[in-house]
Amino acid sequence: MTTDARTGSGARFWLANATGVLTECDEMITIPDIDQQDDEIDATHFKSEGFKEYINGLTDSGTGDFGFNLVPGGPTDVLIAEAKASKEAREWRLVIPDGDFGYAFTGKLIVRGYKRTVPINDRMTATLTARFSGKIAEAKLTEEPDDGAGA
Repeated sequence: MTTDARTGSGARFWLANATGVLTECDEMITIPDIDQQDDEIDATHFKSEGFKEYINGLTDSGTGDFGFNLVPGGPTDVLIAEAKASKEAREWRLVIPDGDFGYAFTGKLIVRGYKRTVPINDRMTATLTARFSGKIAEAKLTEEPDDGAGA
């Protein structure tokens, strides 16, 4: 039996600019885990038979770091720096390869941090630290993703 495993090569990431238009970020090198976790609510009562009982609460969409090759003053550098300075939640979209047109994740995020790393003998990189806000939608794409105008 053959495997269905794939690499992440070809993944693409868009972030909304100041006017709300999704703009593809260039030179992406790492994608964070999308790790949504539910809060635990202690529902233990006097007849819980000696063990704590829990129910699920609200879901936290989490945080993550997107990595890029840094091109100082380039479109991606300017977009992320502007998003960080605005302190506003922005729309985002991530498309990962699935053998067809891709599998998309969409939602809102807040850029909590933007770190630029400039080593003496290696490539320059940048890290966008995101706090995902609200629900993250998932969908299999049925056509090639466009430049950001639609999902």
